[in-house]
Amino acid sequence: MGPVVTGHATWFNAHGTLNCSFPPFTDWMVGAPSMARYYNAGEACGECLKVTGKRGTIVIRVVDSCPDCDTRDPVADLDLSQEAFKLVDDPNAGYVPITFQVVPCDVTGPMQYRFKDGSTQYWTAIQVINHREPIATVEYADSKGNWINLPRTDYNFFIADGGVGAHSQLSLRITSIYGQVVVDTVNVTVGKNAIDSNTIFTGTQQFE
Repeated sequence: MGPVVTGHATWFNAHGTLNCSFPPFTDWMVGAPSMARYYNAGEACGECLKVTGKRGTIVIRVVDSCPDCDTRDPVADLDLSQEAFKLVDDPNAGYVPITFQVVPCDVTGPMQYRFKDGSTQYWTAIQVINHREPIATVEYADSKGNWINLPRTDYNFFIADGGVGAHSQLSLRITSIYGQVVVDTVNVTVGKNAIDSNTIFTGTQQFE
């Protein structure tokens, strides 16, 4: 778990296009950390935060960034969905004191993967979902077994601009911000044809 941070929260309508690019979700226990101080160019995407306020404690998943949090006077640390905010304080207050810390996500099953529109063997963008710990790096194994790092975008895809090449299965090495490493296999054919961006591919591994 991460250190406990003392700060302030506001709320927003989370029912829209969000910066972490996750597929639609039904659990509105979500939020957006300050872009300049906590979002870390997308590294915060998918991490879980335990948030405590006057009304109680909840766990949210980071699905967005909050650039306005850094320019407001006074500044805010988290922008919570309205559904989450009302469980920690009165939405009419608008700006409230909280504490928060990174905690393991309560997920079941292995990690899952999604490919961005247009992904082929020549240009490939991969998103990792359903992960227990925040992700630091994603690498893929090339045809010679070398691990190649995939740079991360601030909209939460890991991209090979020249593509990952042709694969009948794709081997990935995922490292968490706490140093946990898993080597996973994605049962996907990467070739000349674009991979369906609406398909969720289930891997075989999960962080402990």
